[in-house]
Parts: sequence; structure tokens; C-alpha cells
Amino acid sequence: MLDLNHPQAEATLAAARIEDQIRLSLLDWQRTGTLTARPALLTRWLPELHRLNRQHFGADPGIARTLQALADAVGGTDAQVAWTRFLALAEQPGDNFGTWAI
Repeated sequence: MLDLNHPQAEATLAAARIEDQIRLSLLDWQRTGTLTARPALLTRWLPELHRLNRQHFGADPGIARTLQALADAVGGTDAQVAWTRFLALAEQPGDNFGTWAI
């Protein structure tokens, strides 16, 4: 569970809000077969997560790798690969923002 008094709580919650936007886009891709939100993911949401990593998580190289793997998958053609990369970011312990624990 997220400790709301922790100094990084606000940044973790901000990451969770962005992850929710990404989640919706990827689910839509799986449902429709088309990733209409690709530009927003690549130019808005993922760069915002990189900014959070730099400003609040010490530019953690593991988080950066997880974000790059997701960006590479979003730039591809396989919605399932992108979903798997997203799960590594948002739903599992590992090199991420810890939003899976909220």
C-alpha cells in the first residue's frame, strides 16, 4: 500500500494517472486493432513518465529501460507485446514507479 506521507507519494500518484491513460489506449488497441493514440503515447505520456523518473526517482536506469521497452512496443505492430511491456510498468514489482502497490 502506498504511504501517502512518503516524499514520493505525489510522484507515484502522478505516474499512476499517466499509466491509466496508457492502459486505456492499449486496451482500445487490443479491442479495435488500431492504436489511434500512438502519437499521444509517444509524444506526451511516455515523455511525461521519463520526466517523473528524472525529477523524482533519481533518473533510475531500470525505470528508463522499462519505459523504453514500452515505447519500442508502442511503436510496433503487436498489441500483445505492448500490453506485456505495460504490465511490467504498471502491474508487477520491478523496475517501475511502484504503482502496482497502490
